[in-house]
Amino acid sequence: MSLCTRVGITFAVLILFVSQISFATISATKTSEPTVSIPTTQQNKLQQALNQWREENKLPGVSATIIIPDLEKPLNLVSGTIKLDGKKRVSPKTLFQLCSVTKVYTAALILKLESENKLSISQTVGSWLPQYPKWGDITIKQLLNMTSGIPNYTNDEKFTEIWKKNPTKNWTPAEVLSFVENKSLLYSPGEGWNYDNTNYVLLGMIIEKATGKTYDHVLHEKILHPLNLSHTYYAPYEYTPSMLNQMATGYSESNQDVMNVNMSQAGSAGAIIATTQDAAMFFHYLFAGKILPKAQMIEMQTTYSIKTGKQTVIHGEEIVVGFGMSRCLTPEGYMWYKPGGFVGFLSTVSILDKNKVVIAITTNKDPQSVAMQKDIVPKLYHILGQS
Repeated sequence: MSLCTRVGITFAVLILFVSQISFATISATKTSEPTVSIPTTQQNKLQQALNQWREENKLPGVSATIIIPDLEKPLNLVSGTIKLDGKKRVSPKTLFQLCSVTKVYTAALILKLESENKLSISQTVGSWLPQYPKWGDITIKQLLNMTSGIPNYTNDEKFTEIWKKNPTKNWTPAEVLSFVENKSLLYSPGEGWNYDNTNYVLLGMIIEKATGKTYDHVLHEKILHPLNLSHTYYAPYEYTPSMLNQMATGYSESNQDVMNVNMSQAGSAGAIIATTQDAAMFFHYLFAGKILPKAQMIEMQTTYSIKTGKQTVIHGEEIVVGFGMSRCLTPEGYMWYKPGGFVGFLSTVSILDKNKVVIAITTNKDPQSVAMQKDIVPKLYHILGQS
């Protein structure tokens, strides 16, 4: 069985540093049943694997969180430093840009609103955002599973040129959409699939329209506050001094500090920052049924072919998609996962079907040669599966 491949996110160069293991408490529900413990020898193997992977890929720092359902606390593994100067180690409290992992939060918010009868995923873009008549008949469901046919604005040459010249520019959702709103659809809605940030910007706008509140407010109200995910932030702007003091510094392939970026261009498609533990806990709570009712979780996990855009059941080694995340086969079994990567950061969150073990990994470099969910993630799952 082959490892998962990953869509459009990769890695390259850096330096090696010191590592450590630490545990952090969480607000998980405790039971009277005996809790699972990870043997010290197994913890050491996990740490060694993370260290080796960071060193081989020349990354400044890496943070990983493993959540085992019966384990009282998540296991936090860290390796390396938050800057190239090697002075300050990564810690479980270090913030990282989650990039496109944000899409899973956005999809969950849409489905949460559906469960509250504030919208339906069968409704159209036109019913919520009539200012985009060319997309009027596209459904919310087709935005969620990326079968809308709408072009991806981040692939637009003019957008890329402007953004690269002025990375601190503050963008409104309407401004980023203006680069593609008059373009032809890539295919008839529901008749194909393409990875598309535009869809998730539109979903963020629908969330705000349906609630009369900002995306940030709804995110806190529906997910972050109820689940006590207090180290997760929606930051569609330049990073604040307070955030910079808590974040790992992101680096380009050429080791350039890229923290002067304004994430408003990503918005509800990619502007959440968090600790790795908070990202892992979000995934854990999502699949544990703590965020969405069963009906909406079934919708979220209904799978579609990336070749045809049609609903399908996963077969063998192919990759299929749900809402905001993908599904594939690893040597340890089927898993749901979501990678993210952009301007100095790379992240991934995954959960195995067979045991609901969650692994989240973040790093502060975004080269073009590493796919976490096909190398380090399966390796960590394999070590955990050893007796």
